[in-house]
Amino acid sequence: MCYNRQEEGFFDGSPLDIIDGLRKGKMRKTFLIVASVEAHIFGFHLPVLAYFREKGFDVHIATKFDKRQNFFESQGYLCHPIPFSRSPFAFDNMRALRTLTDLFRSMRFNAIHTHTPAASFLCRWAAQRTKQPYVAYTAHGFHVYQGAPTINRLLYGTLERLAARRTDVLITINREDAEWAKKRLHLKKDGLMVYIPGVGIDLDRYRLSQFNGSEFKKSIGLPENAFVISVVGELNENKNQSMLFESMERLRDTQLLHLILVGEGPMEETYRRRVRELGIGNIHFLGFRDDVPKILAVSDVVALTSKREGLPRCIMEGMAAGKPILGTNIRGIRDLVIDSENGFLVEVGDTAQLAEKIRLLFKDATLRLQMGEANLERIKPYALSAVMAALDKVYTQTGLFE
Repeated sequence: MCYNRQEEGFFDGSPLDIIDGLRKGKMRKTFLIVASVEAHIFGFHLPVLAYFREKGFDVHIATKFDKRQNFFESQGYLCHPIPFSRSPFAFDNMRALRTLTDLFRSMRFNAIHTHTPAASFLCRWAAQRTKQPYVAYTAHGFHVYQGAPTINRLLYGTLERLAARRTDVLITINREDAEWAKKRLHLKKDGLMVYIPGVGIDLDRYRLSQFNGSEFKKSIGLPENAFVISVVGELNENKNQSMLFESMERLRDTQLLHLILVGEGPMEETYRRRVRELGIGNIHFLGFRDDVPKILAVSDVVALTSKREGLPRCIMEGMAAGKPILGTNIRGIRDLVIDSENGFLVEVGDTAQLAEKIRLLFKDATLRLQMGEANLERIKPYALSAVMAALDKVYTQTGLFE
């Protein structure tokens, strides 16, 4: 939902007036959300921004903006460009730390909620130095996980332990991370550690009525009788879409089988080249799409073959659409998929096992229907309404609205 704060009487001046008023201590409570990239905030946290505005807070955003700063400002949010890099040791993050520290010295926020590893480490460091009163951190998947390289445990584990001591509230979104945090991390005195399952899915968005699936298939270049496997996500090495290409190569005899890839990313040209080398004509690169619910509606199976995840939204979207899931047996996906009940889990890199499960789902319409119906029930605890209620409880419990 979009808001225009000026129309609703939230403020009577320009953003500069608001900042000036904040510095003089004349304005209402303030909330700041922090993330390494704007896409994370735009994709996952718009409901949180709206929530704080409805609570009467002035809402600020600190991130590395790309193309959406005008959008955020048009909604009345105050934007602070920070030159974050996703890599915690990139030189840009030294500049990001200085910029963030300057912001915190000039303004005191009633609440800061930070996301993504690099931005969150820098944010908590700067917040402690400037005595910001309240910092919450949502871990969207620690770099310390079962099977992680030793360097991850030594490097990222150490950073997480150091930053935890500067954290008032730590939110984990999958069970493995929750257990690790409970055993390994120590927050500030009276800090709160809580598990909340993800960022929330608007279930109604995936319940399409009066939708012409045949026409939509035609519009994206698919035959009407195509059996569709959809994969939604950035095209990168971690998402590991190439595992599906190799499995598709094993299924050449299944001519009705089509794989559609939704998303962009650094591996796109590499993936396109690999598909050409394999000579597979039924793999479709659709790029960025804003009609994912329609794509899921015409899909028979939703897949994700990642090497590492926090709690993957694309799988939750597939569940909300009532589709069976094919996923790798890793943290986060294991939270969502019970093998042989609402989908199948396969080992990372096992293309033969993946091809076998694709063939099984292709042949068995009854199994697909049963798994899809199971997902419509299993997704309910991950609904946006449930997640926002849990966040409201956390914010209220920690005295943010007193």
